[in-house]
Amino acid sequence: MSRGISGLISRVRSRGFLFLVGIAFNRVVPPWLFRFQVFRIYRLKPPKSGDVQDEYQSDHVFQIAKADEIDDAARVTASMPPPDAVAWIAKNNSDTIGGLWLASTCFNEPELGLRFQLSDNTRWLYSARVARSHRRRGVYRSLLAAVLNSDSEKQFAAAINPLNLASARAHRSFVDQELGRYAVARFLGMSICLSARGIKPNRRISWRCGFDPIVISIACDER
Repeated sequence: MSRGISGLISRVRSRGFLFLVGIAFNRVVPPWLFRFQVFRIYRLKPPKSGDVQDEYQSDHVFQIAKADEIDDAARVTASMPPPDAVAWIAKNNSDTIGGLWLASTCFNEPELGLRFQLSDNTRWLYSARVARSHRRRGVYRSLLAAVLNSDSEKQFAAAINPLNLASARAHRSFVDQELGRYAVARFLGMSICLSARGIKPNRRISWRCGFDPIVISIACDER
């Protein structure tokens, strides 16, 4: 079996066939024309002792990114969030090998015409990523554990695509409670919340989602 075919089979097993089809579709179809996403929203909790194993933990440091490390966080996560977002990074010696971002107040999904409005003590986790050469070593789980243990006064939430098998597995031991599920489609300037279970969008349809997105309120402490 050729290396290319073997690699493709490995990616399908790891991430899921439907998720990879969605990635390919999004590369062809521009975001202003059409987008569709299904997510489950979870409240996250620190892991139990022994649930996190990082085979190179002694070489890794997990911390909030300093001002001069923001560009490194943006590079490794392939994301440049707004100035009020907080970045956490994983470092191996002097190299940034992973990261994630935390939003407070609100988090916008402009490609979907969607906004998550957050309660005061809720932090929204997104754009988590580990450098390819350091994956499958427990780096992300150790990073996430450090984040969730950093502030006992805060609640942490995230939206996980159930079709992304790798992401679902990575977060499984951190799930405290499912807060809700939703499916959203955007066509041109219109967004439609096709389904919502456990959460209440402010409306089902936004005709001008670029200026007036659908809003979903997230309050972890009220569940």
